[in-house]
Amino acid sequence: MFIHNTNQRPFNPSLLPYFIPQNICKELSDFPLLRLPSCYFPTFNAAQTNNLKESISIGMELEMVIVNLPPGALENTNIFEIVKDGLNLFHPDGISIKTDVWTQVTGNQPDRKRFIVTDEKSVEVTLFDEQQQKEITGYAIELCTPILRNRSWKWVIPTVVEYIREKFDCRFNYTTGLHVHIGCGEGWGLQSLKGIAKAIIIFESSMDKYHPSHRKPEHNWCISSNSKNDNLAGYTKLEAVKLLEAAVTKRDLLDLIGPHKFFKYNLNAVDTHGTVEFRQGDAAVDGDMAVDWIDRVVKFVETAIKTKHSSFEIWARSEDPWYSCSRKVFEEFGVPWDDRKRTSKRRKLPMKIRLNTKRKRVFLGRKDW
Repeated sequence: MFIHNTNQRPFNPSLLPYFIPQNICKELSDFPLLRLPSCYFPTFNAAQTNNLKESISIGMELEMVIVNLPPGALENTNIFEIVKDGLNLFHPDGISIKTDVWTQVTGNQPDRKRFIVTDEKSVEVTLFDEQQQKEITGYAIELCTPILRNRSWKWVIPTVVEYIREKFDCRFNYTTGLHVHIGCGEGWGLQSLKGIAKAIIIFESSMDKYHPSHRKPEHNWCISSNSKNDNLAGYTKLEAVKLLEAAVTKRDLLDLIGPHKFFKYNLNAVDTHGTVEFRQGDAAVDGDMAVDWIDRVVKFVETAIKTKHSSFEIWARSEDPWYSCSRKVFEEFGVPWDDRKRTSKRRKLPMKIRLNTKRKRVFLGRKDW
């Protein structure tokens, strides 16, 4: 039986649904020394029924370029089928993790209870190989996870990402991204979306520091700046926050924060997938790095929807939230903190003191007079 931590005794995952309630499963997945096997989650975690009203779920899309396939690998099949077969059979005992192939041009909807291997048209497939000292061409792949709940991504994501990178020669460039979709139980309401949108305005520039330079708008048109889109450009942060709060409908709000999907924070995914999409993540990560980014965006969303409008107005009074927010606030939103020191401005003396000649003679002239 495959198990992530070899120090733990193997067990039969098919027996767990009969005696482990949902809250205990969550505690197990959060326990740092134990990762449940990924073959277990499709039968329990991905079920679409009995959602809690405010339960958070995630889905991850990982883009990559696969190169250096063995000769003849694509003679009788295609690259998507190869990745699918690899995922379905990577457990020693043959347990499947239920993977499908889906081509976006078909127009039908994929099964969100399974892993999906699909095509990605926005990825550049030509790369420079350091060992061969020449340009090589690969195959663009996007791997989508099922809907994950109860913090199960802490063990599902590392298991699958580490296997994919061992099984295939995966390469990454400035066009490959890690997209995280955040869902909420019965769906996102207008007030919750307003909280997320206002948090984006406050912390977008600070969150940039978490990502490499090639995952910023000036290098990638697919992740434009939300706060600098045409509908908010020219407004101060405080003015933008007030505009977002005044939005009457979801459509008004979505048009303000980003009228299409190609922004760092794609709230338009609410209409298509029922989620908020974080698109800025870098694909060149290992499993633990992916989990760290997912944990940050989950904290960002959970804190944003609980924050009062008055707090956003206070934080928006400075264009740089480092001056208006405490370190604790940054940590609550999952935003990286900058350890620079705040320099206090020198207090100016009143004019009557500066002109008091009894305290000190003042001569206004050049030094060589």
